[in-house]
Amino acid sequence: MEIKPIRSKRAERRRLGVANPEVRRRLLRAVVEIIQQDGWAALRVEDLARRAGLSVGTFYLYFEGKDDLFVSLVVTFTERLQARLRKAYASPEPLARALDVYLDFVAETEPGFLQFLETGNVPTTVGPLSAWAVAQPSHRHRRRHGNHGRLRPMTSGTARIPCTGRTFTGCGS
Repeated sequence: MEIKPIRSKRAERRRLGVANPEVRRRLLRAVVEIIQQDGWAALRVEDLARRAGLSVGTFYLYFEGKDDLFVSLVVTFTERLQARLRKAYASPEPLARALDVYLDFVAETEPGFLQFLETGNVPTTVGPLSAWAVAQPSHRHRRRHGNHGRLRPMTSGTARIPCTGRTFTGCGS
């Protein structure tokens, strides 16, 4: 099932016949670099296209706009986190390993993760984006096998995580 942001009615853009996965990867790689450097708010489609070595028109063949790009990023990164969590759940200490994986993911994707926290309620064709992300299999696994409190990302400060022995400095500190 494809997940897309709900957008207002306007003229349909020309659609891409067959998508080139390499072009899509270039666009996603470029947007991640821009978000890491300058944050989501500074993202301009023109800068993204230039960084990816593509035209603005090519961007619009792959994405309907910034909301569509954001949803695509959340889907892509949710799939990456799911793959990591599946491996963690198969380890001898699944809770500690899953927590390590989650905290590593938050640290690696800090600017994008913070953007998701701020605007994750983007309305989509499958409901709010944040609700879709939480309903994915890795989170259902956690609920089935014991939910020891809701995992909430830190926005600032430092914490020692007893079951992993790690010290984590939260985003924004």
